[in-house]
Amino acid sequence: LLAAPRLDNAAIRRLIAHQCPAAIPAILAALDACPEGSRTERLMSYLLSLGPDAAPFVAEHLTRAAAPLARELLAALVKLAAPMPPVEAGPYLTHFDATLRREAARLLLGYESTRETTLLTVLRDADERVVYIGLLAAATGCSAEAATVIRRRIEDGDVTDASARAAGIRAVATRRDDAALEWVLGHAIMPSSLLRRARLAPASTEL
Repeated sequence: LLAAPRLDNAAIRRLIAHQCPAAIPAILAALDACPEGSRTERLMSYLLSLGPDAAPFVAEHLTRAAAPLARELLAALVKLAAPMPPVEAGPYLTHFDATLRREAARLLLGYESTRETTLLTVLRDADERVVYIGLLAAATGCSAEAATVIRRRIEDGDVTDASARAAGIRAVATRRDDAALEWVLGHAIMPSSLLRRARLAPASTEL
């Protein structure tokens, strides 16, 4: 049924409900043979309907999936929400394809055991969209080391998008310590001159 030119959705879903985890290898095999498009979306919906039981099979399949499918599988693992982070996703944090790094970041930032190491890796990434994912995550919990990395990247001009820079400022400000306060004030207030008081910096997203 999964190999048929036209998917019989009702029949396939009845069989999946009956087979449960035993259906997962067949779905993954069909995904391997499937070009990108609406058919892939339908096959992925079958996989997601199996819930967290599918996560170990999906994670194991990551080790041999082609890049386009690996991206879909990483996104599926986020939705499947397995109780433990899949170790197979780790290498994708440093994959040459930035789209794969983004999906791996979203996945591994969701687990307490992998959050900090993932956050530091993501904040140092060369792709600004990957960094932005880390900046948003840091706003809900930012270690001193992560705050140092964020401050340095903003100061060095590595983060150019105004929204991303604002997210970085919000993340640093969650530290609520002297270093964070001094840094935020340095960006918010223009230094005073001989005859003028200190004043706010020009209006901007960062301000």
